[in-house]
Amino acid sequence: MYGNCGSVSYFCINFELIDSISIYFSTGPITWAKKYPIAATGQRQSPIDFNGENCTVCKDSSVFKPLEAKYPLVINQLKMVNSGNGWRVDIPSDYVNDTFLKGGPLQHKYRLEQFHCHWGKNCESGSEHTVNGKYYAAELHFVHWNCDLFNNFKEAAKEDKGLAVLGVFLESSEIKHEEFEKITSMLKEIPYKGDETFIPRISIDNILPKNRSYWTYEGSLTTPPLYESVSWIVFKEPIRVHETQIDEFRKLFHTSKESKEPLKVIENYRPVQPLCGRSVAFVEYA
Repeated sequence: MYGNCGSVSYFCINFELIDSISIYFSTGPITWAKKYPIAATGQRQSPIDFNGENCTVCKDSSVFKPLEAKYPLVINQLKMVNSGNGWRVDIPSDYVNDTFLKGGPLQHKYRLEQFHCHWGKNCESGSEHTVNGKYYAAELHFVHWNCDLFNNFKEAAKEDKGLAVLGVFLESSEIKHEEFEKITSMLKEIPYKGDETFIPRISIDNILPKNRSYWTYEGSLTTPPLYESVSWIVFKEPIRVHETQIDEFRKLFHTSKESKEPLKVIENYRPVQPLCGRSVAFVEYA
């Protein structure tokens, strides 16, 4: 039993030795509570499962204002990093005033800081949030910070209403996603922890799903320090990418090039957490 909201199973972030022996890494979710007690005692931890029993359905903008996500038609020279736990794309400072998220459940304006992805050892699981217990192959997170109340991302990340994250499910298909290929094609340039490269150009709008129906709730970061500062907006409609595109994620190393025991990031998603009485809304758009 973790916390006081009910039982929840934990497993470690799964890495793989270069010789393909699967291990559970010692600093995965099962150990987080030792250093970050909120992992066990928090009342609004993420991710969660979305199901018919815990969601209130809202039609269009009957409860919330329309959700507005504004991104430049094209962003040039985005830095992509191997963080050791996966890949991350940072938004250039040149675009800081041109990317924002507002409306919907949000009372303030949020700027896009970065986006990254979570995945599993195969395409049967990998998303952090689930729908009626179902996992998707992976999940993209577009991380925004509250620029109305705070001066920077680091300051906002610790505070209530400090962050807003757009979640996008990735579904395995037999067709390559053209825009997403601009990301996956560059992963070979950052195989080891600390490696960096640049994506020449990308359109975020072309990665987001066309239907903008979404679930929303108040939650947390899904990795340490697990701050309970996130307003989550998770789109119902997944984007479809080829299985080989997701396979590229698992080729990334958790370790540096100099490591004597190289490990690959085979999976990096956190299990679902107790709802703890929180309200969840599903906002449906035609």
